[in-house]
Amino acid sequence: MNRKNNVRFQETDRRIKEYVLAALSRQENDQLTVLGICNALHLNRSTFYIHFRDIDEVIKAVTAEINNGLSEIVMQAQDAGLTEEEAIRRALNYIHDNRTFYLYYFRCCPFETIFANLRMVCEIAFVRGANLNSHEAYVMDFLTAGFLSVISSWLLNGCRERIEDMTDLIRSLIPAEIILKRKKMHRPLQ
Repeated sequence: MNRKNNVRFQETDRRIKEYVLAALSRQENDQLTVLGICNALHLNRSTFYIHFRDIDEVIKAVTAEINNGLSEIVMQAQDAGLTEEEAIRRALNYIHDNRTFYLYYFRCCPFETIFANLRMVCEIAFVRGANLNSHEAYVMDFLTAGFLSVISSWLLNGCRERIEDMTDLIRSLIPAEIILKRKKMHRPLQ
């Protein structure tokens, strides 16, 4: 029997990830133990190990799942021909909905990892399919770092600003040459 497609297996997998995510949101990642997770979820340790090798693997699975979700949101917006503003708004909604994870992510993950993941999202949103010259690649790096900083500050401030205001702010920071590059592409955002 294929365990990964088993509903009960998937439910246990989900429960483990949710528990770890909740613990991360409470900044308890140093206190997480396999035994603690198993006790809280009423699981045998062998059940945990069928799903994950260790706690780091759970954290990596949660990180991949949430980051892939953000990329998917941005790709769907672009594929639907939505405006940059709408793509940004949808990304911000997703980040807001997953702010517990992103607070942990910005606090604990190496900058290079966060930057690489966000750079991929920015490329999807702003220049998907376009070849960047070296100058434009530097501009994209600058844009990514700025986006990362704005999002991090917004999260640390408790997401007090409205998503619409944050969308306007981020959109106003996108250099004109990136927007012009998109308009030259086959599938521009309108």
